[in-house]
Amino acid sequence: MENFESSCRKFIKQPGFWLKILVGVLLGAIPGINFLSFGYMGRAVKENGQNGSFFLPHWDLSLQNLKQNFLTGVNGVVILLVFLGGPVIVGYMVGLGLFWISDSMRLLLAYFGLFIGAPTAAYAMLYIADLNELASVRVLWSMFSRTINTCKHVLIPSFLFLCLIILSVQLLPLAMLGAPIFFGLIFVVAFLRNLKIIHE
Repeated sequence: MENFESSCRKFIKQPGFWLKILVGVLLGAIPGINFLSFGYMGRAVKENGQNGSFFLPHWDLSLQNLKQNFLTGVNGVVILLVFLGGPVIVGYMVGLGLFWISDSMRLLLAYFGLFIGAPTAAYAMLYIADLNELASVRVLWSMFSRTINTCKHVLIPSFLFLCLIILSVQLLPLAMLGAPIFFGLIFVVAFLRNLKIIHE
């Protein structure tokens, strides 16, 4: 089984990889337009299907494709709000309930939520095709259980994603966080796509 390092090495060797990522990052940095980046990620998941490797499609900047990317991106953002934002909010709210702990400990609990949420959101991008599935507690739990079942494999990608977001929060306005989320999450999705074959 590939580790995260070898998966990333193979991923970045794709023809035109950095240009595709750069377009996604630049679009991800613009509020409102960042839906296109997450739509592109959703399109990549769909076009890869059951293939063994995760390849990034070419950016098609035609009006019809941009519209499709935007609509897919709305779905992607909802998934991110549930599976990435949800654990962060829960972690912080638990910290607020523990009134005797310090603010830095509450922030640490929120970051732990981000740590858990990164692979869970990536699994949701891979497995959830219809937002109606979010109404099912069984589906919601199955995404988190995938993270739990593959915890030893997702530690490094989750930690790197967490570090990227913490650094980005210090350097970028919050409105531009779509860029590092896109950049970090696409690597996690590509890695977990290979785990999907093993843990199906």
